[in-house]
Amino acid sequence: MVQCCDITTASLTALVFVERRVRTADGQGGWTEAWVADPPEGVWAKPTGLSGTERFEAQRNESTNLFTFFLRFRADANGAPYWSAADTRIRARGRYYNVLSIVDMELRQKWLRFYVQEGDVT
Repeated sequence: MVQCCDITTASLTALVFVERRVRTADGQGGWTEAWVADPPEGVWAKPTGLSGTERFEAQRNESTNLFTFFLRFRADANGAPYWSAADTRIRARGRYYNVLSIVDMELRQKWLRFYVQEGDVT
């Protein structure tokens, strides 16, 4: 199990983009959805593979890959983690990862652990 003291700045080797789903008014009384990187320049992270499985479903193979991404802690005005798992994804090296949960490691407000599943948010 990775501890806070196991992560260093040098281990942040992947530039990732934490994206949120936002709704924008379309001027006709409706709205459109788009993904916006926050922050737009991206953040550095340490990606780690957890597991992978494959199953046969609906006449085809389905694979599931689970990862963790370790990022520096960012807080909102109340001191809570800046990002939430709902409607959030990570884009890294042209791939998308659906965020399942975000954990403040050891409750020290130093590092965040993103549990993600490869594949876009549905």
